Amino acid sequence: MKSIQLHRLPPRAVALQFLLLCIPGILIVTLVAAGSVRLDAATRTMRLEAREAARAELAAKFIGHDFATVTSDLRVLSEDPDLISYLESESEANKGRLAHDFLIFSREKKLYDQIRFIAADGREVVRVNFNRGAPAIVPDAELQDKSGRYYFRDTFRLSRGRVFVSPLDLNIEHERLEIPHKPTIRFGIPVFDRHGSRKGIVVLNYFGAELLRDFRSALETGEGRGMLLNRDGYWLSSPDAKDEWGFMFGNGRTFGKDFPAEWRVISSNARGSLLTANGVFTFATVYPLRAGHYSSDGSPRPGGQSSREVGQDEYQWKIVLHVGKASLPSSGLLDRPLVATLFLSALLVVVVGSGYIAYARVAKRQGQRALVDSEGRLRELAAALGEGVLVFDLEKRVTYVNPEAQALLGRSEQELLGSRGHTLFHRRRADGTPYPEEKCRILGVIRSGVAYRAAEESFWRKDGTPLPVSVSSSPIVRDGQVTGAVVAFHDITARKRAEDALRKANRQLKRLSRSDGLTGIANRRYFDEYLVRELRSAARDGHPFAVVMIDVDHFKAYNDRYGHQAGDECLKQIAAAMQAHLNRPSDLLARYGGEEFVAVLPDTLPEGALHIAEGLRMAVVDLHIAHAESGISRYVTVSVGVGVTTACGGHTAESIVAAADEALYEAKEEGRNRTQSKLV
Repeated sequence: MKSIQLHRLPPRAVALQFLLLCIPGILIVTLVAAGSVRLDAATRTMRLEAREAARAELAAKFIGHDFATVTSDLRVLSEDPDLISYLESESEANKGRLAHDFLIFSREKKLYDQIRFIAADGREVVRVNFNRGAPAIVPDAELQDKSGRYYFRDTFRLSRGRVFVSPLDLNIEHERLEIPHKPTIRFGIPVFDRHGSRKGIVVLNYFGAELLRDFRSALETGEGRGMLLNRDGYWLSSPDAKDEWGFMFGNGRTFGKDFPAEWRVISSNARGSLLTANGVFTFATVYPLRAGHYSSDGSPRPGGQSSREVGQDEYQWKIVLHVGKASLPSSGLLDRPLVATLFLSALLVVVVGSGYIAYARVAKRQGQRALVDSEGRLRELAAALGEGVLVFDLEKRVTYVNPEAQALLGRSEQELLGSRGHTLFHRRRADGTPYPEEKCRILGVIRSGVAYRAAEESFWRKDGTPLPVSVSSSPIVRDGQVTGAVVAFHDITARKRAEDALRKANRQLKRLSRSDGLTGIANRRYFDEYLVRELRSAARDGHPFAVVMIDVDHFKAYNDRYGHQAGDECLKQIAAAMQAHLNRPSDLLARYGGEEFVAVLPDTLPEGALHIAEGLRMAVVDLHIAHAESGISRYVTVSVGVGVTTACGGHTAESIVAAADEALYEAKEEGRNRTQSKLV
């Protein structure tokens, strides 16, 4: 029997065969490991971007929050009764009261480095400095000429009610940068006298340092270096202080020069995140201007002027968070112990492959959850600021509502989620008229991709009452596509009540400034103003015009007989009787002084003017004036003079009043209690 000969392969062949058998497993394991590392790095980068986006949005909220408050404060100061009094009479007493008002305002608000009234020639008239918490009125000798500063000229030329907002820059005092440097935003509004003449501006120097401190505090936690850039890419805030305010010092270095490729993307988009060779850059854009605001490009030079207007969308700051390449999650294959272990674990190929599939699924869910968590954090931050927040999808349905929005609208989360929010609470305008959804500018951002902001809009609560709000609506953009909109709104009921109260007080003040304190009819000052205005209109149109002068006969004797209190009562009843006789809205009765009255009769021919004047006289004759001591007096009469022209043109207020006065004198000379007229 032949023995069986066993042939052994050479050691090299065995090794080669073993290697050939292992190579596929090793390759599979290697690919799995590499994929795991890359996926892990991508997921962590995604989470990093989400966290940085939340920080950027929070910082943007801090920056944009106070502009409406400052504007409201500025309007209140511009309508201060003591300022109005000073514009009418530039006395030292009125000036002192105005300065005191500014001082109290500075002490209470603690938001403004300077509060000033600057006259039409550019000279400071009243100024209060905050002085690091010890506000003080600046002495006259230290007041400055600001006629050469751009913010004075840019504010002074605005129309009534518009507000100038300067760029954020460093304050200049006595034609040089103030040391230590003081970041400042100047809010200015022009003021006018009762004739509509520009008399100057009110300026608030808002603490830019406070705004920047809020910005930095919002970015205290996180990995990225927080920067605030102006629209030209200059640093307003930087982790490296020497980068800041380059445009004020003639330094040409900008973020755009350091990172040109990144700046092209950041400057042309409102928000986003990009990964480049320099790391991750997350950015958001702040548009602080509101409706009615105006701005310019300003000037860093003490006497420099702005060169052009800057619109709401152009007045912007960029918040940029930068995480350097070295700080990003690594995707290298050899720098993780797990990879080396896997190379030696070819026998676990199947297990690792299955694990990879499970891991990939979990990682994908975690990445998606990171984005959702980031959005959740943004919503929580908005709620913490006391604003209502709603998120809409492409179908304009509500997908998220925060507790503040529920409270403001008086609706539960269940009522709002999934609803067409416009139909539910924005279907009507402030006056109650229908507001179609297709015309809704708040939800129009989903179509246009352009943010919308309004200082005042009207929402409607569940109980049917209106809710005045300020609104900011921004599109939600993912992967370059608009996927919805986020709407933040703030209840401005208190502000509107304050504004309404101020308007009511101003109307009352205006009425009092025009009225005679005793009789309630127009006073001499308003008569002068009305006469000039109506006479100018009559001259332009070639219409007739008349002025009637009325004097109470023997009024001194009346006062001596019945006393001054009875005399005052007599004048009030005479005024009421004559006022009741004037039926046309254009006719004006005023107290001229003492016991004299005057009436303006626009567009009245001589015959008609004489008829009206005689009616005024008879209205007084028919009076029954009661007195406690003497019973009824039937003997109050007036003398009346009428100055009249058939067609105005070349006649002055003085000439027509003089004619009426001359006619009145003739009526008195002829025995009183009669009416005389004189043609001008």
